[in-house]
Amino acid sequence: MLAALKPQLVAETALEVTNLREKEFRYYESHISTIETAATLLGGFAFTAFLQSANFETDHALDIGQLWFDGTPEFVEVYTTIMYWSEVVSIAACLGEMLFVLQVSLVATLLGNRLPPPGPAG
Repeated sequence: MLAALKPQLVAETALEVTNLREKEFRYYESHISTIETAATLLGGFAFTAFLQSANFETDHALDIGQLWFDGTPEFVEVYTTIMYWSEVVSIAACLGEMLFVLQVSLVATLLGNRLPPPGPAG
């Protein structure tokens, strides 16, 4: 009798595990969709920032060079290079911060609902 019930119990347990995994997958899928919107927006902002950094103009460098250093070409070249690389480094740092924010919000979204509420103070 027990030998006959064992395959049936194994099959029922496997079916319950599959249903549980499906529910868990749907839970993650529904909560990750909120992060998709934020990631899309932040990615669009970062892409726009990189496109704008490629259009770096030296007109303001010439104006500053004429005011401070009588428009010497060496100053304009050094100033332009420093400003360009500082802009690229700033954009890369902002991208890194955006990825960190997405990671934290993903973890908070997925695991935040399962955390117990805080108990009474004291």
